[in-house]
Amino acid sequence: MSNGIVDVVVAPEIGRIMAFSLAGRPETSPIWRNPGKPRLGSFGWDAWMNYGGDKLWPSPQYDWEKRTGGVLPDKAFDHGPYRVTRIKDGIRLIGPESESYGISVVRDIMLESGKASVILKDCFVKSARSNKQPFPVAIWGVTQVRPDVTVFSPFTPLKGLGKHGYSTFDTGENPNCQVRNDLIVVKRLPGKPTKVGAVNREGWIAALYQGNLLFTEQFAVGSDGPYLDGGTNAQFYTSNKPEFIEMELHSCGRRLAPHTIMSRTIVWTLERLDAKPKHDVESDIIRTTVSRRRIEYADILR
Repeated sequence: MSNGIVDVVVAPEIGRIMAFSLAGRPETSPIWRNPGKPRLGSFGWDAWMNYGGDKLWPSPQYDWEKRTGGVLPDKAFDHGPYRVTRIKDGIRLIGPESESYGISVVRDIMLESGKASVILKDCFVKSARSNKQPFPVAIWGVTQVRPDVTVFSPFTPLKGLGKHGYSTFDTGENPNCQVRNDLIVVKRLPGKPTKVGAVNREGWIAALYQGNLLFTEQFAVGSDGPYLDGGTNAQFYTSNKPEFIEMELHSCGRRLAPHTIMSRTIVWTLERLDAKPKHDVESDIIRTTVSRRRIEYADILR
């Protein structure tokens, strides 16, 4: 898909976005694709294949084993295959119904004319014929980005979420993650993998690469229920083999009765900054850029 300003590559067979770049410049995509063999080993259903890209999973992760009987993501969410139909300004992906959750994913991917943005409307649809007792579930977006980026996330420090007010999910201190100017700053450095999570009340996360190319994910801050995975709505994971970083956004949790829908909207933007951030001014330049976009998309991010 292209609007002449940005290109989006979607793979319906595996239900995910595989690239988001400046038009005609595939090298500008921050999205990581597995350059090797995606097959990472045999577990449960055939083998889990880490293709990279951006996908949706059900949260919380600690419920997976109870729902599916294993530790891998549910095949219907992660692997599809998804059907695709045309909608105004884009396409709609429709995933198969998960037998474990009684839920299907419906995802609208839309490009606006004249803008360097893509709008994602993510939905979990509970089957009308599901006989499962409603249980808490949330939409979990996982965007795998290249390892040569620096990720920024505002956060609200909270007691009970670790030494710095954010959760390290028992991975301990790690140089991959630092706090700078009221932001969590994540880089992938050699060493053990890092998983961190925080409460993000500003509604954006961003990845900076190529010196001044900024990839931003903006979202509405939930107020209609609890965050299910450690009480955090923004999480980041650094992987060593293969090398990538995950930018993860969680919606509030809900108990979905049969024939009900939960949804959330995210806006991606890709743009060059006017100046290359340096040291302590990084947050000022990034916040100013994000604030302009926040005003532009205020109506759909409420």
